Amino acid sequence: MKVRLGSLIPLLLGSLLLVSIVACSESTDTQPATAPPDAPSASTAEPLSASDRIAMDAFVEQQQAIDEGWDELHQDFDRWRTGLTSCDRSSAHEALQGFAVDFADVTAQARDLPRAIVTREFADIVIAAAEDEETAFRRLRDRWQPDETALFEQIEQRRADAARAQKEVEDLSLELTEQLEAAAEPQERAALQKFSESLDDISDDWNDFHADYAELQEAAVHLDPFAVIGELDGLIVQFDAIVEAVSGLSSEGATENAAETLQAAAEAEREALLAVHTKMQENLTALLEGQISLPHPTGPTGSPLDEMDAVFEESEDALKQVDRTIRLLIEDDPEEKLADIENFEVHYKGLLAAWDAFHQSYGEWRRTDGGCDRSEVLQSLDRFNLRMGELGREVRSLPRSSHLLPMYNLLVEAVSREEGAIRALRNSWRPFAVDAFKIVDQERITADRLRRQAAVGLEELRSRS
Repeated sequence: MKVRLGSLIPLLLGSLLLVSIVACSESTDTQPATAPPDAPSASTAEPLSASDRIAMDAFVEQQQAIDEGWDELHQDFDRWRTGLTSCDRSSAHEALQGFAVDFADVTAQARDLPRAIVTREFADIVIAAAEDEETAFRRLRDRWQPDETALFEQIEQRRADAARAQKEVEDLSLELTEQLEAAAEPQERAALQKFSESLDDISDDWNDFHADYAELQEAAVHLDPFAVIGELDGLIVQFDAIVEAVSGLSSEGATENAAETLQAAAEAEREALLAVHTKMQENLTALLEGQISLPHPTGPTGSPLDEMDAVFEESEDALKQVDRTIRLLIEDDPEEKLADIENFEVHYKGLLAAWDAFHQSYGEWRRTDGGCDRSEVLQSLDRFNLRMGELGREVRSLPRSSHLLPMYNLLVEAVSREEGAIRALRNSWRPFAVDAFKIVDQERITADRLRRQAAVGLEELRSRS
């Protein structure tokens, strides 16, 4: 008897091990991978009662209608989103690339303006303005980001600069035309020649004055304050003679504008010169009264004498401009120069037309965000928000019996996530934004997973009926 029992023990242990393996395998194969965590198990739960089945059937019927509306809402949203190409970031990049290319054509047209002697200065002014604006558009193309403002402000600044340059060219052209027309009159020729001779003398004296002043600037460090002011007094007397000579220039007919330009420059320089003289005297007084203890009233930061440098540059520019204008008026044939200006004007008007057309195109794109209608997009998002809210109310009105509660909770969480995503999109949406729909896509993926879990749980529940 003991032998037989001992021989049976290995057989019993093997059988038990086999049964355990088979049971574990069946449990692993039959367990649903996506079952909701709180969904009831069909193998252990009791069969549904009649009232439970009625509630479940109502839930299934309502849930199917909700699913259809849910899927339809997704399809409508995706179609709308696909058609929103004008608000896409790539659309903005493409438009900015086009503007940079188109304005390069404007600059090329500016460089093709006639450059006769009489119009060369006009062309240079226009070309410089066009090149600056083209640079701003290239920078906008290369560095633009959504909600960028600084680069657009630079564009507006360059446009304003270009407008001023265009106005300057128009004024200069008109002024020179009037002078050439006057110079074409025989009686003006002698007046121009006399003006030119006087201008040569004034230019020589003016340049000599600037040279003398520069010598005083250099020597001032080695002179005592009294000597510096004494030298400055002499320079003021010297310049007063220049001011008197300028005021005696003829200011009628072809020489009117030239005379006014020189008189304004001379008056501005004389006022600046007197201001420097006053500062030098104030420094000397402070030194004598012991308020400052400097070896001379120039101080370590530079002498007031240096403040005239910028004024001298403006005066010299005015002299060069007037000299150039007078030479144009008295040399060669005024009629020929008038023809050059007229030819320039023809090409210049064509350039302005192209320039203005470009600005109109750019301005329209800027005004409308490249055809991306903000108000229309926000209205569409409002409609989707309302539809999602209505869908949420339908989900929350589903039956909530104890057996259905796990599926109900899954669907409520799913719809709540999508409701929140649509609301967030409505409040944060901007044209050309990066990943504007990212949160909507993420929440839809999560909601779809929750909906599938609810469907699995509902199938298990139905199998118990």
